Amino acid sequence: MEAAQNFKPENPSFTALIGRRNLTRRYLNVPALFWRVHVGKISPMKLQDSNGQKWAINFHRAGAGSIRIGKGWIRFARANGVKEGDVCVFELIRRKNFGFRVTIFAS
Repeated sequence: MEAAQNFKPENPSFTALIGRRNLTRRYLNVPALFWRVHVGKISPMKLQDSNGQKWAINFHRAGAGSIRIGKGWIRFARANGVKEGDVCVFELIRRKNFGFRVTIFAS
């Protein structure tokens, strides 16, 4: 967790502590303020891992203004060995064709 806290991405980012539901219910919440300030619209995007491999993802609204990464999240998580207790930093890497570079810190 300390390594994730000390990590300073160059671009806007948010951090997620991976819980069991993120792996069993197949979604990940995006902080509402981050979404409003930096993204603002629901459109297909990609997650990029540390090797440069990309996964297509979709977002959906989940009530009360919250946004979730849905389709594609679990494929990314499984391919990258994401486990409960890991911390993922999602760094916005494109402003025109949005995408996130994801840095994973194992628990």
